[in-house]
Amino acid sequence: MALGRPTRRSGRAEVSFERGDRRESAILDSLAGLLTTAPLKSITIGDIAKGAGISRPSLYFYFDSKAQVFCALLARTGYHRTPGFLLCAADSEQPVAGQVQSIVRQTFRTWRENTVVLRRGFEAADDLDVARQWQRTASDLTGLLAQWIARCRATGLLTVTDETPLELAESLLWLIEKSCYRLFSRATTLSEQNRRAVVLVELGRRMLGDDPVPAGAATGDTERPTR
Repeated sequence: MALGRPTRRSGRAEVSFERGDRRESAILDSLAGLLTTAPLKSITIGDIAKGAGISRPSLYFYFDSKAQVFCALLARTGYHRTPGFLLCAADSEQPVAGQVQSIVRQTFRTWRENTVVLRRGFEAADDLDVARQWQRTASDLTGLLAQWIARCRATGLLTVTDETPLELAESLLWLIEKSCYRLFSRATTLSEQNRRAVVLVELGRRMLGDDPVPAGAATGDTERPTR
């Protein structure tokens, strides 16, 4: 049977959904722009609404609070959910140095592309809603890393130590994130970022209990700068 044409009502609904998506995107873009010059705590709902071209009451139709807007903006960056992390959880056959390198590379790339949002997220740790969102996504990642560490230990790729896989995963993530925050809080060159990545890969594999690897095996992010 041939499908009928969309009704006028369904057409209006589709337009409404599209308009809602555009407005949500405008709200997130507004906050992202404001964060380039001010910390989250000094930005008001009114500021965000004004930048999005809507009224304050209208903004509450899409988000309940400023923290919720920021958490949506953080989620849009894809932080803690990059392909390298998922690969790490699935592939325990690749040498540990290569896996750690992948984690560092993906984290650096995300920080490079979303420096302002991630830096402000780090600085907004006193906001309970933001802190919970950050911890929630980080917990998902550390769980995947802990599973990978456990498998690497079981196959002999990593030396078993007194620390649990979860403790090592949390420590590795903290080390990389803290280093990224300090590194991307100031102007740095790609060369400097790559050197820091090499150091983190070496520290990371030693922390996990990896045996020494030949010189040059633990390299950092060798991507060319984007124009």
